Amino acid sequence: MRGYGGTDKPQSYTSYNAYTLAGDMLALLQHIGAEEAALVGHDHGANLGWKLALLHPAVFPMYCALSVPWSGRPAAPPIEHMRKKFGDERLPAADQRFNYQLHQQMPGSAAQFDCDPRRALLAIMGPGQGEHAPPPVPSAKLWVDGVAEPNWRRLPQPAEPPAWLPPADFDYLVSTYEGGFEGGLNW
Repeated sequence: MRGYGGTDKPQSYTSYNAYTLAGDMLALLQHIGAEEAALVGHDHGANLGWKLALLHPAVFPMYCALSVPWSGRPAAPPIEHMRKKFGDERLPAADQRFNYQLHQQMPGSAAQFDCDPRRALLAIMGPGQGEHAPPPVPSAKLWVDGVAEPNWRRLPQPAEPPAWLPPADFDYLVSTYEGGFEGGLNW
């Protein structure tokens, strides 16, 4: 998926709409000479997978979604629902509750991951082997001392990756994010 790993990482969030991403998938299939493919999507990829299967049913005749069931077209943009539930992230004087998707809408949120991709990914991957430090930010509020803190600083801080992830593989994952989180967050 564009924005991740060794892919292109356009800086504008407008480069990550469903039609552009569908074009990426169609170009990939054309490149490998496939006319159709079974598609599996997880998390944000599952949400996109539903759209791909609907936009191009002849190309993606089979689809399996992991963790995101089909819910149809929402009555309003999901961001509106999140802002009603947690508060508007764009208003630092308000008393918003933290929501990672709202935080990642904010300009500069990628820089909070880029400053320490290893620690960010260790926290996101979950409790590692051995000891872990408590979350540096225990607050459930978005804004803490004037800073909109990211999700990884709200999680336990393991020193090592989880046992199921070999250290060399984790190091490779970290290296793919050393180019920045902006593309993935724009996605």
